[in-house]
Amino acid sequence: MRSVPRFLCLFVLPFPFVTGCSDSSVDPEPTPIQLDNPQRRAVIQKTTTNQTLKIGGDAVVQVFGEDMRYTLDIDTADANGNATFTSTLDFASFEMDSDLAGTRTGGMDPATMMMRPTNEAMRAARGLSFSGMVSTNGDIHGLDDLGELRTQILKNLEKRTLPPELTGTTVMEEFVELEFGQDRISALIEQVSLPRPLEPLTEGFTWSARSTSSFGAAQLPTQTNFTIASVTPDEIVVREKVESVDDTNASEVFRRAMSLDGSVEFVFNRASATYHINPETGWVTRYTQTLAFNLNLDLYGVAMNVIMKVTRNGETYTE
Repeated sequence: MRSVPRFLCLFVLPFPFVTGCSDSSVDPEPTPIQLDNPQRRAVIQKTTTNQTLKIGGDAVVQVFGEDMRYTLDIDTADANGNATFTSTLDFASFEMDSDLAGTRTGGMDPATMMMRPTNEAMRAARGLSFSGMVSTNGDIHGLDDLGELRTQILKNLEKRTLPPELTGTTVMEEFVELEFGQDRISALIEQVSLPRPLEPLTEGFTWSARSTSSFGAAQLPTQTNFTIASVTPDEIVVREKVESVDDTNASEVFRRAMSLDGSVEFVFNRASATYHINPETGWVTRYTQTLAFNLNLDLYGVAMNVIMKVTRNGETYTE
C-alpha cells in the first residue's frame, strides 16, 4: 500500500462537512456513488518520488518509482446505502534510481533503508484481500478484518529470507502495523470513492474536511479544502488542497516508520490533488496528487536534510 513517503493518502479524509456552496440557475441533483448492482473496479496507480538528500556540502538525487494494481469487488448496497467490498492487491513493483551507488551510512545507504521495508511488505501482501463497506457518499468504513490481514502478511514474511537489517528486529512488525492500519487503508480506497457531501456538485461548490489520523502515540490533525473546478456531462473535476498539518506529530510518524533512534523533523510545504468523477457512476476515474515536504534527520549520527516531492497518478475502471 503506502510507505510513509507516500504521505498524501493521509489527506484523503473521512466524510466532510459542508462549509459553503455555489449558486445555480438550475436544480442539479447530488452525485452519489452508484451501488445498485455488483461491480468490479480496478485501480492502477503509479507513484514517483523525487528526493534530494543533502549530507554536509554534498547533495544526491534519488528517484523512487512504484506501480501497483488492486481491485474492488463491490456488492449491491443495502437499504441504508452501504455496500460490502473486497479489495485484493494484484500487483506491486518498485524501482529506484539513485546517485548513492556505493555510498554507505552505518552500513546501508539511506535510500535502500527507506525502500526495503516497503518492498518486503508489499511482496508479502500480494494476492491477499480485506473487506470493508463503501457508502453512496464515498465514505469507507467497516474495515474489521485488517488485523487478520496484518497477521497473514507477517506469516508470509516469516517464509521469506529477509535482509540482515530486518531480521531479529521489530522493524517489519511496526511497519506492517503502520502501512496496513485503518487510516492508511481507508485513505487508499477513498482515493477512488472520494467522500463528499450529498449535495449537488455544481461548479464553485466548496466543502472542507478535518481529520485526526492515529499512528501509535502520534496524532496527526489535518484540514483539507475541496472545490468543484468544473462540471461537464462527462466529468466533474474536484480540486483538493491541504491547508494545515501538525508538523510536530508528523515528525513522530516518520520516525516510527523509518525505525530511527535519532531525531526526525518534518516540515510541510504543500499538498494538493485533482480528481475526475464520472457523473453517471459517482466513481473517480483518474486522479493526480502531489506532495512536497522536507525532513531534517539524524541517521547513525549523520545530519541530513531530505527534500521530497511526491507525484501520484491513478486510473480506475470497471472490469
